Amino acid sequence: MAAEHGEGEPAAGARPPPHASSTASAEAVVAAGLRAGKPLREIAVDLYGREQVDADWHADSRMRSKLRRLVQRARAASGGAVWRERSL
Repeated sequence: MAAEHGEGEPAAGARPPPHASSTASAEAVVAAGLRAGKPLREIAVDLYGREQVDADWHADSRMRSKLRRLVQRARAASGGAVWRERSL
């Protein structure tokens, strides 16, 4: 019998947040999402999965904070090119 996940444990099928070793790939996903004009919530779905975003996306969530930092890093890594493309 499968154990139910408790509080603080990820739901089955939930993607873990990006780790330090995968920060560059997470930044690439964020940069691609920004270039495509996706809203931040949809970029979060690309990174974490719909179920996890539905559960954890709220105004003061850790997930949104991490995504904002990834957006800053992606923009810095692109020399601001992501921002310039969207503002044209």
